[in-house]
Amino acid sequence: RAAGERIDFTVSAADGRALSQVRFFLNGTNRLTDTAAPFQFSWVPTLSDPAGNYVLVAEATDTAGNKATESRTLTLLASTCAIYVSSATPTQGQSIDVQGLCSASQTLDKMEFFVDDILQSPYRDPATPYTWRMDTSAFAVGTHTVRVRAVRADTALGEDRASIEILAAPLTLTFSPGMVVNRTEDLSVTAAATDGRALRQVSFYVNGEFRAGEQVAPYRLTLLGSGQFARPDRLGLHQLYVEATDMDGNVLTATRDLYVLSDICNVLVATSKYRV
Repeated sequence: RAAGERIDFTVSAADGRALSQVRFFLNGTNRLTDTAAPFQFSWVPTLSDPAGNYVLVAEATDTAGNKATESRTLTLLASTCAIYVSSATPTQGQSIDVQGLCSASQTLDKMEFFVDDILQSPYRDPATPYTWRMDTSAFAVGTHTVRVRAVRADTALGEDRASIEILAAPLTLTFSPGMVVNRTEDLSVTAAATDGRALRQVSFYVNGEFRAGEQVAPYRLTLLGSGQFARPDRLGLHQLYVEATDMDGNVLTATRDLYVLSDICNVLVATSKYRV
């Protein structure tokens, strides 16, 4: 038998004599004393019961005080349910499929799905496949535990779990004319989510200083060469930091290096570094 499967035991005297009581022991523990016919004990193993052999002993007493015992060995099988996820490293905002599969011998009422031990969606279709589509935009970037639990008659028959890591969705930054400009050139930077998701707002920072906040696409920052880079101390390396918030409140970030050249000849070595 497996967890959740009910096992019924009924005791009667082989010669038909009347019984006054029957005591049922499971692995030496008295589980029930029945004093009325039919003398019956029912056991429904749970997930907390370890797999292996169990000894059931029935001790019957007849109306004359005579006693007789009979024993049976029961084998409890291990859980045969397993979890499958379509991706263990989805990008935040990407939907993944979570499926719970159990052995063909187990008839289910539903399959339950958990993320970090919080019930997400009870699936009530009694036919396989038991699949739940997980929208990762509702969860923070980082590691999460996904779990499935098979249920019949409000009893857990089996479960399994898997670990997934939700990755941050980077931003696509488009530079015009490019990340290396002359100090008299205007520089335009446009931001968009790599996976195409809708953004609520985008903020632009240069060298840690807030420069612009946009709430309508296209999300763009324009730096004017006549005003931003004209001074000699503005030449050289600058750091651009962009922070975007999508419609679900998830925050996406990107950092890029910008180079402002003087009007004379310049030599650049390793002119760009990318960090997300």
